[in-house]
Amino acid sequence: GTVPDLVAVIFPAGGGTGRSVSWLVVGKRGGAVCAMAGGSPRGARHGRGARDRIICGASRAGETTAMKLFFLILTATVLSATRTFAGARRFTYVYEVTTSPPGDVEIENWVTWKVRQPNDHSFRAVDFRHELEFGITDRLQMALYLADWNYQRGFSYTGSALEIIYNFTNPVADPLGFSIYEEIQIGNRRVAMESKLLAQKNFGRWVVAYNLTLETEWEGQDLAERNGEWQQSLGVSYEITPRLLFGIECLHEM
Repeated sequence: GTVPDLVAVIFPAGGGTGRSVSWLVVGKRGGAVCAMAGGSPRGARHGRGARDRIICGASRAGETTAMKLFFLILTATVLSATRTFAGARRFTYVYEVTTSPPGDVEIENWVTWKVRQPNDHSFRAVDFRHELEFGITDRLQMALYLADWNYQRGFSYTGSALEIIYNFTNPVADPLGFSIYEEIQIGNRRVAMESKLLAQKNFGRWVVAYNLTLETEWEGQDLAERNGEWQQSLGVSYEITPRLLFGIECLHEM
């Protein structure tokens, strides 16, 4: 739609002290209530954490089983996050312009639980992603999504992907931090591309980040079906203390 969706983020940050980052996001999207939680294995200097997340959109009082399952997964995710080393993570949806240092290798796992689509209130699905991320140079970061798969009345493989992020300028030393992002995914009768322009500026304890995204996919027999979408996302974060950050993000889909 044309109305941006809004989420608020509050989480404790490790600040490079060896303590972990846990985060929780609650918001509204597509008429459904959503929540996300996870933890980051990154050091404070990297500025972007693992996107281990859970999304819930149940909104009917009768969906007690789904809600119980959600809170069970939510608790397990937050508890597992407390066992990992982490640094500052400012946003959950918006990408920051910083990249991993050369030689750095990290593993990220995504879990997305989807329920109650607008045209199908009985819809239930769980998506999984497994990513290996590599710091190539001071400016170049690459990642391989080993397998994207989901569960909906059974398990199915949806594809694998390659991600590249290249950083041009620094958000602290330069007037504006700027990076480009490209992801190519290939699966069963499906090819998708996601291109992003990433911008960021740090003002002391304040950080402002903006993403402009173009998503295009081809699917079906001979990849004859084509879909595309523009997205804008904006995040603003403030460091209250080295261990406590407050952030807000806005998403606009076109």
